[in-house]
Formats: sequence, C-alpha cells, structure tokens
Amino acid sequence: MIWGCYHMVKNRSTKDLSLSSNERLYHTKKTFSIFKFPIIKNLTSTHVKFYTFHTGFKKKREDLLIVVFDSSVPVAAAYSKTSTPSAPLIWDKKNNKGFCKILIVNSGNANAHTGMRGIKVIDNYVKRAAIKFNCSIEQILVSSTGVIGEQLDAIKIINKFPLVKDSNNKDLLSAAKAIMTTDTFPKTIMKKIRIGSKNIRIFGFAKGSGMIAPNMGTLLAYIFIEANFSKNVLKNLLHSHLETSFNSISVDGDTSTSDTIMLFSTVNPKDKKIVKETDIKKISKTLKDVMFQLALQVVSDGEGISKL
Repeated sequence: MIWGCYHMVKNRSTKDLSLSSNERLYHTKKTFSIFKFPIIKNLTSTHVKFYTFHTGFKKKREDLLIVVFDSSVPVAAAYSKTSTPSAPLIWDKKNNKGFCKILIVNSGNANAHTGMRGIKVIDNYVKRAAIKFNCSIEQILVSSTGVIGEQLDAIKIINKFPLVKDSNNKDLLSAAKAIMTTDTFPKTIMKKIRIGSKNIRIFGFAKGSGMIAPNMGTLLAYIFIEANFSKNVLKNLLHSHLETSFNSISVDGDTSTSDTIMLFSTVNPKDKKIVKETDIKKISKTLKDVMFQLALQVVSDGEGISKL
C-alpha cells in the first residue's frame, strides 16, 4: 500500500474556502507537487492518434481527448467498484465488448450523479461518433472527469468531431494534459522492450490527485502496448498488476464514481499475435513497472501531499 500523506493548510483564506466546486477546479493557487518525474515529450504512434480540443468544459485549457485507432483493437478495462458509478462507467460496462476503435475522454465535467439523462447524453455523442468514424457504438469507449452533479453538454463534444483529422494529430503529452483537472502535472510514461527482432513500446498517461483510495479513486489511466495480443491475454496482463499499482494507492481514503484504467493493443491486427510464454512474461514484467510508475505519479500529486 502506498499512502500519500498531507497536512491541512492553516493559512487558507475564507475566500478560497467559499469557492464553488467548479471554481476550485480552475483555481490557480493550488500547491504544486514536490515530487518530480520525467515528462515524455513528442511521443506519437503509427497505429493510434491523439486529438485534443478546448470545448468550454474548462475555462481555458484543452478539455477533450479523442483517441483514434487505425482499426478496432483489443482492450482490457478495470472500473471503480463504487456503488454509485458515473454515467460513463455504466455506459462502458454495458457496451465494452473487448474491442475499441474510438476513445472519447472529457475533463471538467464528470457526468456523475446525472441520472438517466447522463446516459442519454453519452448515447447522443457516441451515435454521432459512430457515424463520423464509421464504426459501431460497441467500438467506442468513453470517460469523463471533473465536476460532479452537472449535466454534460453533448454538443460541445460533437462540434469537435469535424476537426479530427491528421493535421491536428497531437502527442502523448498533449493527451495527458487534456484530461487533467486538479492535477499539477501531466502524468506520462514510456518503456521499451526487445521481443525477438522488434522493439516494443509500452506507453501511457494518467490523471488523478484527489479522491484516491484503494481500488482506485478519481483516476483515469490509459496504457498502450505496441504488440498484438488477444483480448483475453490483454485482460490477464492488466488484472495481474492492478493490486501492486493502482489498487494500492491512497491519498484521502475516498473512492470516486469515475475511476477507469484501460489497456490497449495498438498494432495492426494482421500482425502475428504474441503467444510465446517467455515473451508474454517479459512484456508483463515491463507492464508491471509502467503501471506502478503511473500509480506513483498519481499518489505523489495528491492534494496537499508532502510524503509518500
């Protein structure tokens, strides 16, 4: 178990305490993390593209990430065990069939505690995305993070679909920044591993700084392996390392409605699948380190954290 220890800020003004939840999300006086991690810059991939936009969910920063895969790829996912899941979690659990073509993540609005209307909002923009990207709704996954209890405006997301084109392709760091809320730094990682004659990259990004408890909290993480796996092998890889990474961190003991981690196989599905046990174990060892390092970045950015 990795705990982030924090202390109360004695000199916080009454003006700060009176801020609404939405104002606190954008408040500029938040203390920055005292821990430093390497930032992965200029990382792009042949088979997955990142597009980020400012929609207005957040006042100034980009707040929408659309991830587009060349084809429908295997995906494994783990979700919050909360009894009050957000609309995106409910939608994903119902529609995730183990393959993904499009991932849509917005920040600034969690679409949580929004009732059936929150589900209908997702249905709206997912159906439009399925038409735009020529795929089925079961090949689209969604996540939201931010203010709880406010209805999500689907039009803000839909209006950005026409801007998804090669000339607007961004890198991993831009993707990480687009999903930040109260985070003080973007959380990215990349590791390389040699399998046979090929160098395989495992890379990803995450967000989270508050409501982090065992079994994950207000935490989103997306990891990509440039290797071809079956969805069952991918699922085993993900779940074998959850307990030593994202399920072992805590900041404030609170579990949220929205936590999600996804693991994608991002190569051409026509490429030969990795089935050799020694190769899978080698990749699994590297993935374990990737997941642990991302989890460490999350807990180190806990709100008010001074010790790990």
